[in-house]
Amino acid sequence: MQNKVSRQVTLSRINELEEQLLRLYGPLITGANLVKCLAYPSASALRQAACRGALPVPVVTIEGRRGRFACAKHVAAWLASTELSASYGEATAGIAAGNPS
Repeated sequence: MQNKVSRQVTLSRINELEEQLLRLYGPLITGANLVKCLAYPSASALRQAACRGALPVPVVTIEGRRGRFACAKHVAAWLASTELSASYGEATAGIAAGNPS
């Protein structure tokens, strides 16, 4: 049951984040905005990660346009998963310390 609730919370969080990203950047995120959303320190770091195939979301190139583009939906899903991982890590740290929340 709790897994179903967690999934619903995650899906609602993804939708919330996607709405925010769509409002801010539109359906495709690129350039400095993509660097910021994916928490890379610089555009160069993003390019290097792309060359290594290590980006956390799928990116595309568009003929006649410079740079890489990511769908707001994919970025929202990744952001929600990182939030979930962070909260899971905090919860397990609390249990290990004897302080379950």
